[in-house]
Amino acid sequence: MVVAVLVLAGLAVLGAIVVLAMGRGGELAPPQPDYVPLPPMDGRPLTGAEAAMLRPPRALWGYQPAVTDEAMRRMVSSLAERDAQIHALEARLAAVRHPGEGGATAADAPLPTPLPWDTTGLDAAGRDTEEEDA
Repeated sequence: MVVAVLVLAGLAVLGAIVVLAMGRGGELAPPQPDYVPLPPMDGRPLTGAEAAMLRPPRALWGYQPAVTDEAMRRMVSSLAERDAQIHALEARLAAVRHPGEGGATAADAPLPTPLPWDTTGLDAAGRDTEEEDA
């Protein structure tokens, strides 16, 4: 009698293993982040005060990689946007101060180059493809 119960229990466990191995046992829930996400930027650049106040959550060794990478991406994006604006404004200022040199005008100031990860809506030359479609 005891042997029959153990055999049935063994068959039940073996059957459960086969069912799970075939993928019919259900799925795991999607993982949830264990940190508070960074506040949204709403299309504006990161300010110096916000960068100074950033305190990424700590992990076992160092900081949470996902939050730290997102914060660094935001800082790089803000700095690149500011550098492009400064470059364009300096070119326009030089064209206004020295209008006869080189024939450059304020309208000839170079457009800021897109960031490597912001390639949506741009063609190979960096022009906006949405404007051409309209």
